[in-house]
Amino acid sequence: MPFEISECACRDHRVGRLERAEMTAMAASGDFVPASTLSKYAPNMVIEPVHLDMALDFHLEAKTLHAVVEQTFVNPHDANSNPGDPSVLRTLRLDAIGFLDLEVTGAGVTHRYDGQSITLSWSTPFGPNEKRVVRFKYTIEKPISGLYFDVPDEHYKGFPDRMLHVITDHESERARYWLPVVDFPAVRTTLSFEITAPQQFQAVANGALVGETVNAQGLKTTKYKLDTPCPSYLICLAVGDFVSIDDEPVNGMPIKYLAPKGYNPEDLKRALGRTPAMIRWIEKKLDHKFPWPKYFQIFSRAIGGAMENISFVTWLDRYIPDELLHQELVLNADSINIHEMAHTYFGDLIVIRHFEHVWLKESWATYVSTLWFEDNVSEDQYRYDLWANAAGYFAEAASYMRPIVTRKYDSSWRMFDSHTYPGGAYRLHMLRKHVGDDAFFRGVQKYVKAFACKTAETDDFRKCIEAESGINLVPFFDQWLYSKGYPKLKGSLDIKTDQRYVAVTLEQTQVDVAASIPFFNITVDVEITDTDGKTFEAQVVFDNPSQTKAFAVIPIGGAKPKVVRFDPHGRMLFSLDVSPGEDILAATAAEAKDVANRIWAYQELIKAGGLSAMRKVRAGMLKEPFYGVRVQIAAALARAKTAASLELLGELLTAERDPKAYFPMVFRMSIRDDSVRKALRAFVERPNVPYRSRGKALENLGLQRNADDLAYLMSVATDPNQLGMHGHTRGGALRGLGNMRSEVAFDYLMSRTAPGIEPILVRPALYSAIAASAVWQNQQRLRLAIELFEEGLRDSNDELRFACVRGLITLDSKSSASAILGMESTMDERDFTTVKSLVRSLRSSTGFGPGVSADKVKELFTLAETLEGRLKKMEEAERLRELRELTLKEQKEKEAKEKEDKDKATEAKL
Repeated sequence: MPFEISECACRDHRVGRLERAEMTAMAASGDFVPASTLSKYAPNMVIEPVHLDMALDFHLEAKTLHAVVEQTFVNPHDANSNPGDPSVLRTLRLDAIGFLDLEVTGAGVTHRYDGQSITLSWSTPFGPNEKRVVRFKYTIEKPISGLYFDVPDEHYKGFPDRMLHVITDHESERARYWLPVVDFPAVRTTLSFEITAPQQFQAVANGALVGETVNAQGLKTTKYKLDTPCPSYLICLAVGDFVSIDDEPVNGMPIKYLAPKGYNPEDLKRALGRTPAMIRWIEKKLDHKFPWPKYFQIFSRAIGGAMENISFVTWLDRYIPDELLHQELVLNADSINIHEMAHTYFGDLIVIRHFEHVWLKESWATYVSTLWFEDNVSEDQYRYDLWANAAGYFAEAASYMRPIVTRKYDSSWRMFDSHTYPGGAYRLHMLRKHVGDDAFFRGVQKYVKAFACKTAETDDFRKCIEAESGINLVPFFDQWLYSKGYPKLKGSLDIKTDQRYVAVTLEQTQVDVAASIPFFNITVDVEITDTDGKTFEAQVVFDNPSQTKAFAVIPIGGAKPKVVRFDPHGRMLFSLDVSPGEDILAATAAEAKDVANRIWAYQELIKAGGLSAMRKVRAGMLKEPFYGVRVQIAAALARAKTAASLELLGELLTAERDPKAYFPMVFRMSIRDDSVRKALRAFVERPNVPYRSRGKALENLGLQRNADDLAYLMSVATDPNQLGMHGHTRGGALRGLGNMRSEVAFDYLMSRTAPGIEPILVRPALYSAIAASAVWQNQQRLRLAIELFEEGLRDSNDELRFACVRGLITLDSKSSASAILGMESTMDERDFTTVKSLVRSLRSSTGFGPGVSADKVKELFTLAETLEGRLKKMEEAERLRELRELTLKEQKEKEAKEKEDKDKATEAKL
């Protein structure tokens, strides 16, 4: 499953509904989990479920399932008849939450059910290789997770209208909310489905279609069968009123894309049309035929991101693009598509034994998308993807660090973070560079063949790469997988042109014995190109833990160094703090062959911040050929937050014409500044700007709080023709109104809260806008907002409920803590764990809170803004001083040059 993090962090693909708030809470603690956290282990595999036979009768309007599940259990061992604990041969606990009218029958079996799990007890122990069948009959009504009924509501409107359907989404431990299972990846079963629903509905599930029958009452039963052992989190089905479109088969395997009725089938193909080519590519890359009887993909608003269920991938419907939205989502959609497809091998065909090894599936799927870019898009996109993986991991490691492989976690869901996705992906890349391409990919192919239809652990993968390379990889895995942290390098360049060498000094600054952050044995390549175009390279080698500094001397010719590249071949993971001077940085930014060093050079120039440096940034940024580098220039300019940098940021957006760069650029423009406001206003008025980018620009335009923009934002928010696909435009306009802090805007937003006024897909944005605005209102309005959010905690729409939680946290409403915690019975454990952490932070916060007058809040923030304004004026004065000095310097140089030329002319005449 992909892990989507917004463009502010990295390019991965999966975000939980409350993840940003959770990451903020974790950043405050600085720990992944408390030190007292106990290690987690895979379950015993003595009595093992091996087959699920499911007869499922759906009543969609009532959000009800009547189920009869026959489960086959086996003791697959022939030598465990006398274990130390004999109960393991006659008892088994199944995860099962919220089952109604449960009946359990089977030869010699009794059961105990506590609402969370079913404990089975047999009168006699299982013999070696003995099989037994147990039948479970039960009802599920309005499940809180795992099985999602999307039922049209007369009070809600959407675009397209919500179409009746039900769909599953299980990762990491959510099948238990409707199926009796051992809900861990090590337990895998074959599957058969008999899905009954009204005949107008289509039913799809894992595996191959066996057949369909219709009875006299007009009920259709659809049968599917999957012969590949499947863990519970990959079981998937969907039933509803769908549109679909077929794509070209690959090796006779049918390929189909589906979505709730109301979407354009051509848009589905626009999003996923590279699927056949991707299947052919990955089969060749891994030297393994695609193993499924079909490859279907379905979109639904109930899905959180995308999920790699065996033969039946699910997507959030907001990834469906029309032609305009496709312009900005094309690479993102392709990256997710190949990510989920990679799980066919890494996660589906080969299943991790337990969650400490989750990197074997998620790091791999993330890295496969990088490989796709390498082979099918461009060198720049490939190298940019690597850079973004590193940046995303570094961003999270600033909050906490953990080993990539660890048994210490409080919830399996917590392992699905940026350490696992981009952090692990970059480690796979380093492993590839460590052993070489041939040995790496042959080892990977060996791993896929050896562990197909089995479970695997990290050492299983290591041994396969060792077998092909002959290199002992225990040190590599100890350093990069089982230890935490990464090398942080600080250094300098000492240029000795007259002596024809450059001395490079680097120091590892991350070493912290108390925090268990180690010294890393690494080699860093450094390349220098001189003004004659000649290139010289050397290596800085760290091989002695007692010496955190390392040196290299690079011989050069008689010309001056012009361009410097660290790790030019993209082999190593490290952060870098080196500034070789503005001239070299400017040349590197303009001429370095790889995007990572161009980004680094621009970042260092912007960090320098002087007039001369910013002139060099401006001279290069508009000529930069690759959109990703321009995006990171924008990010660095926004971080600098100086008058000069924000002026360049506005200029960069105004000049930008690649839709792939629009959203990440405007995302950074959440800064109140005249240059930013001017660029945003021009951007939102451009024709044919994709909806998501325009929506974010409208949101940030509101942050400018310019009275002239209020009417414009209101005109967009009230225009029925400017909803934008998936509500992106309307949502952005509403958030922009919330950011205006205006009483008029607040009253308008509150007038739109009744169900049925705004489309359901926009209502979460509406509530977020109200929270942003309410902080600045009087006590009466603030109280109305708090009451609205407390009522919204009971709404039927999950996204809106979470928006209400965030709103109450934003407003520091401590009195609402009990109401928030009252949501426990309506949420799965994963989400409620996050809610509890937010409530803890709410109760312990020292924020303003609803008891502090809005006038006092305004006074404090006005003071802060005044100080910021004064700093900007001081900076402008300094900038003018620099300009005068530079002008005087240039004038003196010009006069000196003129005098020199005049003297030479006089000498020539003599």
